[in-house]
Amino acid sequence: DAYVDYMDLMLLDWYEAYGVTFSGAQKIAADLNGDGKVNANDKIALDAYLNFEYEIDQATGTVVEL
Repeated sequence: DAYVDYMDLMLLDWYEAYGVTFSGAQKIAADLNGDGKVNANDKIALDAYLNFEYEIDQATGTVVEL
């Protein structure tokens, strides 16, 4: 939906816990640390972003510490 919010965090929970499937583009967007996997580390990074501890570099799609 073009907004990064707590719904995205919930979707990462569902992906990890219930096997919700993501499209290719969704997997790329969800891989916040750029390691090629969508897992708990991405969820931690997204939570930190939502709590204003990190930023997401829009050019690279990676998470950077403030």
